[in-house]
Amino acid sequence: MRISHPGKILSAVVAVFLAMAGHALSAPPPPSPLPRYVHDDAGWLGAHSYSALDLRLDRLERKTGWKLLVAILPGLPEGEDAADFTRRMFDGWLPGPERQERAMLLAACDDRTIRILAGSAASLRLPEAERARVVSEMLAVVADDGREAAIEGGVESIISILGRPPVPAPTGGGTTGGATSAGMSRNGWTIVAISSLMVVWIIVRTLVSRRARR
Repeated sequence: MRISHPGKILSAVVAVFLAMAGHALSAPPPPSPLPRYVHDDAGWLGAHSYSALDLRLDRLERKTGWKLLVAILPGLPEGEDAADFTRRMFDGWLPGPERQERAMLLAACDDRTIRILAGSAASLRLPEAERARVVSEMLAVVADDGREAAIEGGVESIISILGRPPVPAPTGGGTTGGATSAGMSRNGWTIVAISSLMVVWIIVRTLVSRRARR
């Protein structure tokens, strides 16, 4: 096979894989508040509310075993998808099997985004329909300039729901809840992109060398 412009082909391949790597290396999530429970970069909570909420969540874990983290951000990183960024935060803040009994409430001010993620065990008590209801109620309170009240009310709603009997898990062998990662992780995509780029480089170099010897 005759390769008329190997340099152009290699440049195009490099551009594609750099785009893939750029997507894989998206903005990292903010640092976890652990061993505390609340991360407020947006200043929605006053000092008293912040301390009271953190204490409330500490008591929740000590009494029931459920861990609920709260993240309040000024906004999402530029170009980030809300669902993808929230999931990366959840996976980064609550890694390992322990996250199955965990949940996270995220509010991004500038993007008017509120999301609730839950591990598979938490999702049996906090199914998608209940999460959507809590988010809707919180957004209504935020619209009335009640940001602090929205967070406090949302947390109390989640705690109340977690105290109910679990909802039966769906059949079919699938995983439940918002903590299971959809697709490959960021590091996984980085490894694939770099490995694939190296393979393509070797192939193109081999073809160029064969052409030069003719």
